[in-house]
Amino acid sequence: MELVQKQFQEQLRGKKYLLVLDDVWNEDCEKWRNLCRFLTLGQQGSRIVVTTRSEMTAKIIGEKHTHKLHGLSEENSRLLFESVAFDKGEHEHASHLELVEIGKKIVEKCYNIPLAIKAVGSLLFGQPVNKWQTFEHSGFAGIGKGDNEIMSILKLSYHNLRPSLKNCFSYCALFPKDYRLERKELISLWIAQGYIVSLDRDQSIEDAAEEHFMILVRRCFFQDVEKDRYGDIEYVKMHDLMHDVALEVGREEIGIGSSNTTKLGDKVRHVYFGRGTFSQNYSLKSKIRSFISSWAWGELGYPVNAHIDSWMCVRVLVLRGPGIVRLPDSIGKLLHLRYLDLSFNCNLEGLSDSISRLHNLQTLDLSYCIQLTELPKKFSELIKLRHLDLANCNLTGMPCMDKWTNLRCLNISLPSGMGKLTNLRVLPLFVVGMEKRVSTEEQCMGELKDLKPLTNLKGGIMIKIGKFYKNDGGEEYLKGLKYLTEVHIMFVDNADEDDGCLEWEDVMEKLEPPSNLKIFSLWRYMGTTIPRWGRALDNWALSLPLLVEIWFYRCINLEQLPSLRKLRNLKSLRLESLHKLEYMENTSSNNANEGEDFTTFFPSLESLYINDLGSLKGWWREEELVEDEDDDERILRSSFTFPRLSTVVVIGCPKLTSSQRKMMTVLEFTR
Repeated sequence: MELVQKQFQEQLRGKKYLLVLDDVWNEDCEKWRNLCRFLTLGQQGSRIVVTTRSEMTAKIIGEKHTHKLHGLSEENSRLLFESVAFDKGEHEHASHLELVEIGKKIVEKCYNIPLAIKAVGSLLFGQPVNKWQTFEHSGFAGIGKGDNEIMSILKLSYHNLRPSLKNCFSYCALFPKDYRLERKELISLWIAQGYIVSLDRDQSIEDAAEEHFMILVRRCFFQDVEKDRYGDIEYVKMHDLMHDVALEVGREEIGIGSSNTTKLGDKVRHVYFGRGTFSQNYSLKSKIRSFISSWAWGELGYPVNAHIDSWMCVRVLVLRGPGIVRLPDSIGKLLHLRYLDLSFNCNLEGLSDSISRLHNLQTLDLSYCIQLTELPKKFSELIKLRHLDLANCNLTGMPCMDKWTNLRCLNISLPSGMGKLTNLRVLPLFVVGMEKRVSTEEQCMGELKDLKPLTNLKGGIMIKIGKFYKNDGGEEYLKGLKYLTEVHIMFVDNADEDDGCLEWEDVMEKLEPPSNLKIFSLWRYMGTTIPRWGRALDNWALSLPLLVEIWFYRCINLEQLPSLRKLRNLKSLRLESLHKLEYMENTSSNNANEGEDFTTFFPSLESLYINDLGSLKGWWREEELVEDEDDDERILRSSFTFPRLSTVVVIGCPKLTSSQRKMMTVLEFTR
């Protein structure tokens, strides 16, 4: 502590600063005086701002400089409540006026506190009049003014949840305050604990979990919602007060460990251990259901071996960090385990064969385990597996591609029989052909045909195909995977035909994506054309109508692209290192435009990126210039085919004709 104080004082001394101490609860006057002497080291004009929910703390700090927040005005409280409690079309219903009058009385009991108003309003959203009346008369019984009135209101909102939602909410207390809760991870944890109850007979467990999550979002149990580029919720946080509620209702079952913790209560079922050194004397009860650690393990992962025998009932085991070299054989004893996270164990070299005995395992996260080279041969026995993440951070100089850049492996091999895992919903990476097959007895490798039975896969997948992959005679590996929205196909760098056995176009022909695809990329493909599924229908607007992003990268032999101009949803087109491509469209502009409206060409394209296309001569094949039409008129005529284009990058295309170059680089100015 002395070292910390010294470093802190060195940062403040002689500087003009604004220091904010948030949510202070100290009610010891002497401690505050000592802290003030410690902090008042700056130049004149420095300020310290303290926030607190304790009136006693405010008095100790000094009432002279206190500013008390009084909440919203009566009018703003009512407006906030109505924005949360009423549907947009609610005013059209005859009961609306009655609900407004009841709402005014309910708002009065929320003490003008925004969080309380939102919680109660979201609770009553969509409820009938009698529910509002009951809540008005009996819902606030026992809640009076005082320091804890807001907590009482928030707990009231909690008590109105169905049991499965209560379990999901209280489980969130396991994570620290201000923790960014990832939606997909949280949902998997809830499923692993058995909290999810389907709300509809035909509803899958994942869909039910998604609905539970969205109900908690709508009821304001979560806030600070972060969305991905598609508008789907990716992360949320809990308000500090909501976290306090979750911790209070689940206090007996929640245990927070630290480097000084050696024992937890007998009723603790879920343990979170943050950063620090894991004590070898740490005592865990055999009835724990969750153990979540973050960077908390010793160099050799000692506690794994020492404590597995006491984890026989565990369902969630998160061992993130760099300490585990090899998972012990004893892991196979955890027959109730459903969620196993070994991510970021950079030294993990292999998994024990005993992991195949975990027949209830649903989620296995091996992301960023960059030394992992293979999975156990009997891996396909994990028939209940729903989520398998093999992504890691071995970038090896690859260009940026958001999260998909990380889906690289050090020649990791997938075992045969992956097609048996028909419950898989998430499989970001699938790898084949990275090692030469010596004999069927020595090498049990997965094949692309193993993808075909995995019809429940959702989201995105990167398929990495090594030079040793040999066509297995299957067909339509991906077309039946109707829930996939992203497909990335990557071939290895080394295309030495004498060394490998890869048949480029034969393999690509059988990788036709499902029709609902939104994002497609093709990396290091050595074929000269895209196979039939790209050419037979003249353009991808018929076979892949929902495409939003396309990226072709280092397909150095590709001479012809499929027609893309009629893709109505395409927003981003990126072409890099296509050394033999001469024209974007394999026809002349006059022939292509015959009978077509220019506004139907690339109607949504916003970003066009072209780099290192050394043979590119233009968008269309050259045709005779229209009589009396100069270059500028031709450019203007062509520009109308891109009504939304705003970003254009053209680099390394020395053979572009002057008119084509002008057309591609001045489109945004001619709109």
